[in-house]
Amino acid sequence: MFLILSSFVAAEPLNETALVTIAASLVEMATVSDGISEEERSLLKKKFPLRGDLSPVTVFTLDRSDLPKTMASLPLEQKKRDRILNFLGLVALVDGNISTGEYEYLQRYHESLQSTLSLKEHMNQSQSLYHSIQHEPMLETMRLMAEAEAKYHQKHKRYLDAKQCPKRGSKKTSWSKCSNVFKNLPWTPPETVIGSYKIEATQNSFVITGLIDVDGDGSFATYVSTHTTPKPKRIGNTTDN
Repeated sequence: MFLILSSFVAAEPLNETALVTIAASLVEMATVSDGISEEERSLLKKKFPLRGDLSPVTVFTLDRSDLPKTMASLPLEQKKRDRILNFLGLVALVDGNISTGEYEYLQRYHESLQSTLSLKEHMNQSQSLYHSIQHEPMLETMRLMAEAEAKYHQKHKRYLDAKQCPKRGSKKTSWSKCSNVFKNLPWTPPETVIGSYKIEATQNSFVITGLIDVDGDGSFATYVSTHTTPKPKRIGNTTDN
């Protein structure tokens, strides 16, 4: 059902004890406040998939009496320890505000892992990870737009312009408000969307621009997708949102 930070595994495979301990810590963080929420469950399943040869039973049956101490005893380099703290913070953040219990749990890990960063710095990094996840629906919409532009070009030998829609904002809105703007694209738009999109096109090129402000602070993250690079790429200031 659950498991672990694939970015760790890619860089340097971890042994089973380390993987199970990290997984159990993430599950424990998710259960600190009234059990695992749907947001936490979705995050754990998508971002921390179980390695095929490791049973989830071992994760849920591991002694959790002092996981921070167990984690500190693992032979992990500091960079990995810092990532663990960032992801623990992400699990705490994903279902809303961090509760007192979650914050105290993070403090225990911070002390045990002897991070060179402050807990506040870790929470800032967790917030950045959280915002990146919230951007994913918009990025998928941009990828679909790029595919639709390619189909349109095949048929009409040119790309299609579309003015900015919806207007800039941080709230989820119905895509129907933009149905006329993007109606000629051969695609099926999402029912709702966060963010704002526009397409600037010539006969042989296009640039799709996506703007998103997930926390409503007025600072927008900007992504672009082009005919040569359809996968959305973030531009400008990458520390906000």
